Amino acid sequence: IIFASLGFCSSTKGLYLEPVTKALQLERSLYSVNDTLRYIASAIMNLLFGMLVLRFGPRKLVAGGFACLCGAMLCYTFAQNLVLIYLGGILLGVGQSWSSTTLVGFVIGRWCPQNKGTIMGAVLAANGVGSAAAAQIVGPMINGSLFGFRNAYGFTALLMVVVGIVVVTLFRDQPAQTVVAAAPQKKRRGVRWDGIDLKRALKTPYFYIVCFYVFVMGLVIQSLSAIFPAHMKDVGLDPAYVTTVVSIHAVILSGTKFFTGFAYDRLGLPVTLTLCNVATVIAPVLLALLGADFQTLAMVYGVVYAIGVPIQTIGMPLLTADLFGQRDEASILGVLVAVSTVGYAVGTPMANLFYDSQGTYSTALTIMAVSMAVASVAIVFALGQAKKLRTQNTEIIGG
Repeated sequence: IIFASLGFCSSTKGLYLEPVTKALQLERSLYSVNDTLRYIASAIMNLLFGMLVLRFGPRKLVAGGFACLCGAMLCYTFAQNLVLIYLGGILLGVGQSWSSTTLVGFVIGRWCPQNKGTIMGAVLAANGVGSAAAAQIVGPMINGSLFGFRNAYGFTALLMVVVGIVVVTLFRDQPAQTVVAAAPQKKRRGVRWDGIDLKRALKTPYFYIVCFYVFVMGLVIQSLSAIFPAHMKDVGLDPAYVTTVVSIHAVILSGTKFFTGFAYDRLGLPVTLTLCNVATVIAPVLLALLGADFQTLAMVYGVVYAIGVPIQTIGMPLLTADLFGQRDEASILGVLVAVSTVGYAVGTPMANLFYDSQGTYSTALTIMAVSMAVASVAIVFALGQAKKLRTQNTEIIGG
């Protein structure tokens, strides 16, 4: 699911920005409204995620998600103007809300209660593998001719059909009940944090600090993903080299996603968040310093950005579990992902609006770096407040 949905339908979007706007003679700010509609649709679906997954089960949501992804890619394939592009954005938002972070976080939480950080990292590492494969497959298609992006989108639509059929055939809503007798329980030590429900979370002050953090984090990470290939071409780097940077970034991302999950299980959320946040603050600074002769710096950016990105995917379910517990995890996760998605919707059009008015992304990149630095400080306070609440409501197990 992650290989196809995030790898081919999301991570490659930066490769399409310059070719599509050039071929259809569109302003980048108008084209990026596609992302705004995508993220609004995704935010609405994520707000409803808790209700939908309990009513229909994850298998039916995955089936609907892949159907929407295929529809989105077909809209992009045949688009002659902004109407089909915008419709594709809406379908893409719905499709990815049922086939990416929120859905996978819920499923892993249900199937794998132990070491879920490492397992989440291993699963979401498929995003990097898919991104690397997609860059090498669709990248040459896009750059092959003026309207080469149509071939790339058409190929991706076919891939969604094939993967969707395989996934829905094999997927199960929950583990089979094969154990007829309870296994003997080992003595455990540690804590059990049942958590709070959404109604109480909405009355908890640090909930809104977390919302601010995930909004800014979504704005920065998705904006960088959308603009960095186009920005590298704008400053004079060779398009083929930019595709190489995208591919290497994607390969490294596979490792950093797994490492982020592993670090969470071994070092805890505060250390893991700090590492990702620092990288996300540095990334836009590196991008702003790029020039035509800065090929090495472009590659360094790809590595640093890969360290920061996992907090957007792996981090959301882990933040929810640590700060709010498991009592109403699906509903709270859906709300936080929706808020983060609003950040996506604001960030990319904002960046491209600066580009259309100034001919450069420099101002937008400065705003991203400063905003992420402020949000990183704010989340430290929220972690402290959550720890106090968790201590008050924790059952000590094993002495």
